[in-house]
Amino acid sequence: MAIANANIHTKFLTKSLLAMSAMALSAVGCSGLEPDSLWAVSVLESARPASCYAGGMLPNPDRMTTVTGVQKNVGPWEFYQGSNNKFFLMMGDSQTIYEGTKTDGYRFEWTRQTTAKETFPVKRTTTDTYTNVLTFKLDGETIDGKWEVRETHTCSGECMDVTPNCSLEHKLTGRRIEREKYQTYTAGTP
Repeated sequence: MAIANANIHTKFLTKSLLAMSAMALSAVGCSGLEPDSLWAVSVLESARPASCYAGGMLPNPDRMTTVTGVQKNVGPWEFYQGSNNKFFLMMGDSQTIYEGTKTDGYRFEWTRQTTAKETFPVKRTTTDTYTNVLTFKLDGETIDGKWEVRETHTCSGECMDVTPNCSLEHKLTGRRIEREKYQTYTAGTP
């Protein structure tokens, strides 16, 4: 009986601490970054050079075209300040949060890795690692910076066409938007 009561008390305490942490995180402002502000952010992707492809050649039909990059929306983003000069970035999906730091600008870094094992027609295991580094500065109502993606590709087994390692640097821009004026539309919404 005492163990059951202790478990109930521990669960209540854990939930209370999590709730208080969430409230504290949402209530903290940092250098003009109020928790009720959103940032509309877009990335201008750099052209993927031929050196990023196996054999150093662009895949067909891109061999005859010049790629200048594509601009895409990656926001809205939210920023929060935590303890020990830690900053948190909530991505546009409202679920992904990255921890970063601030010196003369903001810096966030994370790695995503995928491994694929094939047994037919060849036996091999490939691992693709993508290291993302966001660095940017806030100037009042705007964001300006870069998003670097370092790709590392490894293979073991029967490897013939391994994608070479590659680094790309994309331009990052954004502007502050008011939360109460922000609306999201999905396909089919009038």
